[in-house]
Amino acid sequence: KHTHHKMDVDKPGKDSYMLRKAGARQKMVASSARWALMTENMPAQMPSLAWLAGQWIHRCSI
Repeated sequence: KHTHHKMDVDKPGKDSYMLRKAGARQKMVASSARWALMTENMPAQMPSLAWLAGQWIHRCSI
């Protein structure tokens, strides 16, 4: 999903928020139902769809 709105899943006081503020560029969260990997864009800019697809296409079954 693509959004032009500010997206921030980290909330003050949460571990992931503290990790990001300490300089972590990637964080992973996992449960028995799903997992997610969050990556900070450096510099903060919208990555292209082609670049995003290139990061994961080798893991997809099309």
